[in-house]
Amino acid sequence: MNETLKKRKKVSVGIGAHGVVAIGVSAHGVVAIGVVTHGIVSIGLVSMGIFSFGLVSMGLLSSGLVTMGLAAFGQHSMGLVQPAQNQHDTHHHHSP
Repeated sequence: MNETLKKRKKVSVGIGAHGVVAIGVSAHGVVAIGVVTHGIVSIGLVSMGIFSFGLVSMGLLSSGLVTMGLAAFGQHSMGLVQPAQNQHDTHHHHSP
């Protein structure tokens, strides 16, 4: 079974159920998961075969935008955007 997965370097799965779930797996272990439910949740994991699905929590969906990005080499970068009401680049580009 593992050999079959290894041969298929690109895996993309799409699920539609009260939300759109898109999972893509690249050759070097790049996983991109996108969930759309009353908002947009984009989670990207970039690691050499390291997957941490424990960071995915449906409770984060609250009619807003939640973006999480994990880089390899132990660099973690997470960004949480409040509902569209507070989506005016509060601390997105302009950092006090």
